[in-house]
Order: sequence, then C-alpha cells, then structure tokens
Amino acid sequence: MYINIFAFIVVLAILQVTLAKKKVEDPKECEVCVSVLDGVDKLLPKEKKNDKLAIEKAISTYCTLSGFGSDWKPNPTLANPKDVKMCYAFEPMKKTVSIPFSTGMPKKKVCKRLQKDNPDICDMRYRK
Repeated sequence: MYINIFAFIVVLAILQVTLAKKKVEDPKECEVCVSVLDGVDKLLPKEKKNDKLAIEKAISTYCTLSGFGSDWKPNPTLANPKDVKMCYAFEPMKKTVSIPFSTGMPKKKVCKRLQKDNPDICDMRYRK
C-alpha cells in the first residue's frame, strides 16, 4: 500500500514539473524589436542579408534621418514612438544586432539574445 502511495506521489511530482516547464509564450513579447528588424530586413537585398556591415548600415538608414549615428535624429518615417525608442536602443549595439541577424537567426530569437545586453528590448510593446 505504501508503494502505491509513493508511486502516486512521484507521478504527481513529475506532472507538476512538466506542467511548470511549459510556459505559455506571450505573442506580444519582443513585438517592437521584431517589427524594427523586419523593417531593416526589407531594406537589405537578398545577397546582402549575410553581410554584417550592410546590416549595420541598414539599421542606420532605417532608424536615423541622416543614416549616420553621430548626430542621432530619428527617421521621420517611423510613425510609432516605440519604433523610435527601439532604434535608439539599437544604435549603440548595431554590431551585436548584426551578428545573429546575419546568420539567419529568427528575429524573435535575435531580440531575446539582445535582451541580455539591454533588458528593455523585449519589454517594449505597442499600444492596443
């Protein structure tokens, strides 16, 4: 009888651990970051998608008025202030963005990796 109770408790513990590991992923997590990376991706020709320098230049072109980072002014085509804020966060870490982006890593995964350097990367969300 004690063996049956012990086995039941072990099964319950295993189920609890399994259910705890399955997190429900928030579909809006990293949405601003992914959106900005999609915009940068659209600026890159197919043959330049693996070129880190071309990616860094595309980030500057997408995010800034002049395309240069020294006198940072947001690109007026960025309609949402969250996009401007994300671009401002990307500016000092363009190299860090370009490395995983150039390998073809999914954009959400790139954003999660960038979150290690800047915790706000995946916390920004668009308004409803």
